[in-house]
Amino acid sequence: MLAVITVVVWAVTLWRWRVTAHAVATQDVVLYLLALPLLLFAVVLAAMRLRVRRHAPATATAPAAASATPEAAETHAPAASALLLAASLQLPVGRDACSALATLAAGTTLPEPDEVLRDDEGFPLLTARDRNLDIEPVRAVLQDLQAALVFRQVGWQGRQPSDALLRALALLSGPLAEVLETVAQRLPACGLGPHPAGDDREVVPTCTLYWGMPATWTEFEQALAQSWLARMLEEASLSTAGWPLIVEPVEGPTPLLLRIDRQIASWHEAGRPGPLLALACDSLLDEQRVRTLARQGRLHTTRNPQGVVPGEGAAVALFVPGNRPDDRTSPTASGARVHRMAMRQRSEPAGTTGRVDSGTLLDTAREAVARTGLTPDHWAGIVTDADLRHSCTTEVMETVMQLCPTLDVAEQCVRLGLACGDTGVAGGLCSLVLGAAQALSETGPALVMTALHPRDRLAVVVSPPTIAATA
Repeated sequence: MLAVITVVVWAVTLWRWRVTAHAVATQDVVLYLLALPLLLFAVVLAAMRLRVRRHAPATATAPAAASATPEAAETHAPAASALLLAASLQLPVGRDACSALATLAAGTTLPEPDEVLRDDEGFPLLTARDRNLDIEPVRAVLQDLQAALVFRQVGWQGRQPSDALLRALALLSGPLAEVLETVAQRLPACGLGPHPAGDDREVVPTCTLYWGMPATWTEFEQALAQSWLARMLEEASLSTAGWPLIVEPVEGPTPLLLRIDRQIASWHEAGRPGPLLALACDSLLDEQRVRTLARQGRLHTTRNPQGVVPGEGAAVALFVPGNRPDDRTSPTASGARVHRMAMRQRSEPAGTTGRVDSGTLLDTAREAVARTGLTPDHWAGIVTDADLRHSCTTEVMETVMQLCPTLDVAEQCVRLGLACGDTGVAGGLCSLVLGAAQALSETGPALVMTALHPRDRLAVVVSPPTIAATA
């Protein structure tokens, strides 16, 4: 934790010295680069220990209270889960989950001053931009698709896609192509594809696509994105005719994850084995998105250090409902198991009262763990979308210390927002994909939590398929 605090303090201090042309003296180096990180580390550590001691009696009595009522006992029965057959992502810190996890765990990659975007004072904004992203192929495809759209909707004549849309689709291109290739290879082996000619068995729907688009996209951009997706499916090496498509605008990562969770749960109850292909992408690196954040008072600037850093990312995940006895021996068992999600809302937005309250996130995480029916003797790690703000960091750390006291926070707690900023609606699915990779690599359950939103708190446990519930 000391290393993370030191890196954050140094990055912010050096950046402010740079943009303000500050004449650095020896006492500034000693005060800001040496004394300040140590002081902040001591304060954070003392605050965490104080809160742990204060909440210890309540934590100790929680199991007894839970077993005293039938309603609470029922939450410990394992609920319907899903198997993650395939997943891929693209972030500013990596083009696959394993490399992104390694970079995030190191804690040395932070947002940097942007070369394009500026605040209202003319200073470069801190952003988490994928500097190697090539948007020209997507731009060329969209230009080709616009003619057909304008022909159907004359009012869209002259409109152009925003940078946010271009960057989001460019981020999604790689992960989508990778997962579609996996779909073509694995679904027939799992008995989920079309049956051979002459087989009279009922044909299972091959796949349902769900795309939670950013609500900030205009109607024109949403239609253009759907046309782009149709083109991507046409170019894939599999037949997608008749695939149901669910497209809806979402306000953030939590509604997107909840829709996935509820869709899978309803299919499980109905005995429907068909898979769900979920897509999420977003980019806040756009003048309009930045102005909106600034108007809402949520943009990180020199005047508002408690704001969010604009970021971007994309993820694609293929889920199959599964709580069957043969789940661990089927061809789908090489993927991680995603358990039922838990979600709650804070009564007040985080960081507004000057006091950090981790109670809502802690209760959400406990509910998510109870829904698994697992009693893990160790955790593979924690993945969260939290960033470098004090309120987010403290809320997550307090929850981890009470729920997973043996966990090495410095080594096993990964914060997506620390390096990637606010990735918009894609943050939740990106965190879930990272958690699945962590669970499989460490052969243990991983806890995924969202804490970047002012109010929404979501938690879900991801485990290897070979770990069975004990309830």
